[in-house]
Amino acid sequence: MGARISVVELGKRLSAIGGALGDVFPKVLRRAAELIVRPAIMRKIREKDLQDRGDLLRSFETVERENGDVAVVSDLEYANIHDVGGTIRPVKAKALTIPLDNRAKRRKASDFPGLVLFPPVGMRKHAVLADVKQRRGGPPKVTPMFLLVKEVKISPKHYVTEANEIVENELPDFLETEIAEHVQKGLDGALGRA
Repeated sequence: MGARISVVELGKRLSAIGGALGDVFPKVLRRAAELIVRPAIMRKIREKDLQDRGDLLRSFETVERENGDVAVVSDLEYANIHDVGGTIRPVKAKALTIPLDNRAKRRKASDFPGLVLFPPVGMRKHAVLADVKQRRGGPPKVTPMFLLVKEVKISPKHYVTEANEIVENELPDFLETEIAEHVQKGLDGALGRA
C-alpha cells in the first residue's frame, strides 16, 4: 500500500458535531483534504526533492471510503518506502540496474543490446554494464551504462509524517471555520434568512 494521511483521524475529535451536521461533515472533510492535506504533502515532496518526473507528486488523490473516511492516498508502490525507508531487492532478476548514463535513465538494460558485463574488480564492489564501441585506430570507447547491485537501501524521507504535522496544526482551525459557516447557513435557511 502507498502512503496516506487520513483526515478522519483528526476529524474523529469532532464526531459529535459531525453527527449533528449529517451529510455536511464528509463534504467539509473532503474540502479539508483538498485544501490542507494534499497541499501539505505536495510541499513536503518538493522540499525533499522527491519530484524527479512528478509521478509521486501527481499520485496523491483524495478518496472517500464507505466508512466515511476521507483520506489523501497514493497507490504508487514506492510512495511508502520513500516515507518510511526500507530496502529494495530485485524480484525477477539477479541484480538491480542503477542508471549511470543519461541515456539509461527510465530504461532497462535490455533496451541496450550488446552491453558488456564488467565484473567487480579490486576496489569496485559492483559489476557494471557498459556500452563498448570500437574506434578506428584507437582503443574502444567504454561508456558505463548501469551499475548492478543486490539491493538498495532507501533512507526515510518522512514527507507524509511531516505533512501530517502541518495538517495537525492547520486542520482544527479550518474545520472549526468550515463547520461554523455550515451551521450558520443552516440557521439562516431555517430562519428564512437565506
